[in-house]
Amino acid sequence: MDYKKIGAIVLGAILLIAALGFGISYVNEKNAREAQIKDSQVIADQLESLQNANDGLVKDLETVQENLETVNNTLGTKDSEIEVLEGQVSDLTEQLQAEEEVVEAENSKYVEDELVLGGSFDFGYSDKELEQLFDGQIEFADEDVDVEEFYFIEGVIAINGNDFEDNAYMTLQKSGIVYEVVFDDSLDTTAISDDETLEFDFLGNEIEVISWVGDEIVVSYGNTQFMAKGETLEYDGHTLTIGNIYEDEVLITVDEITEVVNEGDTEDFDGVEVFVESVMYDEENSMVKIQIAGEVETTIESGDEFEEDSIWNWYIDEASRTIGIELNTDFDEIDDDEDYQAIMPGGYVSLPNDFVVVFYDGITEEDYSDYDFELDEGYLQMKGDFDAGFESYDILYADASGIYEKDGDDYNLLSEVTLSESEIEIEVVGDAVEFDDVVVKLDLSDVIVNGASLVDAEDNYRNSYGMIFVSPEDSLEDEEMTISVPEEAIEASISLE
Repeated sequence: MDYKKIGAIVLGAILLIAALGFGISYVNEKNAREAQIKDSQVIADQLESLQNANDGLVKDLETVQENLETVNNTLGTKDSEIEVLEGQVSDLTEQLQAEEEVVEAENSKYVEDELVLGGSFDFGYSDKELEQLFDGQIEFADEDVDVEEFYFIEGVIAINGNDFEDNAYMTLQKSGIVYEVVFDDSLDTTAISDDETLEFDFLGNEIEVISWVGDEIVVSYGNTQFMAKGETLEYDGHTLTIGNIYEDEVLITVDEITEVVNEGDTEDFDGVEVFVESVMYDEENSMVKIQIAGEVETTIESGDEFEEDSIWNWYIDEASRTIGIELNTDFDEIDDDEDYQAIMPGGYVSLPNDFVVVFYDGITEEDYSDYDFELDEGYLQMKGDFDAGFESYDILYADASGIYEKDGDDYNLLSEVTLSESEIEIEVVGDAVEFDDVVVKLDLSDVIVNGASLVDAEDNYRNSYGMIFVSPEDSLEDEEMTISVPEEAIEASISLE
């Protein structure tokens, strides 16, 4: 056996196997490296793609943040606008509520209109017109007695008083306002006594009569007041002071006596009884309604003052079963030295406790047209707006024969001439032109209104239609006159509540 040849063959086989193994290993390593390279490239590509996506998200986030900032700014602006609008709505709501309160107050008034300037008026009212007036029954001596309240007013819508100028005032004389409580004739006044008192409401407060003989009564009546903390009230020589006000009680001092009085209770302060009718508690503005009365008997005779320095006097008449008050003061002048003057528009006169208030609302508003009168070559020249037939004129002339329009040097007689806007007829009567209650002398020697000459009238003057005559005395001295004529007759009105 040739061992050398066998060894060589084995060696060659081993080398061949080794070579094949190396080649296979090389190929595998190469393939692995190529796979790694490919994987790395894929990962790099993925990383690049993720980076690009991240960059896009960052940009998107920046855009979103910018949009969010814009939205927030817009919302801030809108919030400001909303606040402004809410403020405007609040202001308008308050204004509307105020206007509704005014309308409600006006609607609650009873109005008397179409009152003539210079004319008088005379009205009477019961519960049918004024709801605060009573019409019903009270109990006396175990019997039902009919009782009714009345309010009467009589006055004048005055013009041309001293210093009135061309204004219209409401004037009242003594007894021009009367308030009455009238009992049925069946009331037995002789039965009234300390044990059988006559109790009824008078001017909104309860009054207790313990005697009634002729025009004299003896009364004991309470005084109802709304009061706040710290306020004081003088009553029949006593001083009442309100202290702290709580939810259902109040601290009250009468003279030197202090007590806590519950709502609905009556406390006797050494002969002065105080009834706490109601407590209106509020953390800032609490109020309490009280009635105060002492065991004081007051004798009242018809004609006595209702209170000290009052503009009202008592009116008592047993025969007609009437107890009331009436005005004791004139309201008819414009004089700085007088406490009570003629009542100008917006002014008022009220019963005690404002039980009934009468307002003078003034006069109606109208458009006025001026008419100027002066002398011109033997004629009375009249400037203003006139109508005659289908024609309108702004200058006309008058003499004893009539009214003319002038065409060049010709004077053409007209008929049925009126003041344009008011449609009041103007015509020549004797030595004057007349319209309404006005007489203007053709020579301007005088202007007469409702029979009264204006030669000595210094101030502007009004007639019942509402025409205004400007400075009559001075104008007539200058042989001229201006008269302002309203389109419709001026009227006045009063209202009550």
